[in-house]
Amino acid sequence: MIIRYFGAAQAAAGVEEETLELPDGTTLEELLQVVVARHTPQSSDRAESQERVLAAAASGSGASARAGAAPASAPAPGRSSAPSMESVIARSSFLRNEVAWKDRQAPLQATDVIDILPPFAGG
Repeated sequence: MIIRYFGAAQAAAGVEEETLELPDGTTLEELLQVVVARHTPQSSDRAESQERVLAAAASGSGASARAGAAPASAPAPGRSSAPSMESVIARSSFLRNEVAWKDRQAPLQATDVIDILPPFAGG
């Protein structure tokens, strides 16, 4: 299947398009689980980032400790501030072969093209 990402989905995936080898009969829900798993940072990345923040906070006291630590909302070094794929998927709509597709349990074909369309701002 060809998966095309738009807007925030593209930012979360880091690519415009990718091909996934999935069998006929895979549901949209199963496909989305694969996409989320492929584009979610490993838990070790998150733990490593938290350890850096805690170490920076422990290295000093008072205001100086807070100044040395990255804000909780800041991305980890080397990571972008892209939204999580899971949060993007939760609010997206989907096209199957350029037709709106809402049934997440209906079977797809291995040759389908799936577009992930998060809400767009503007007009």
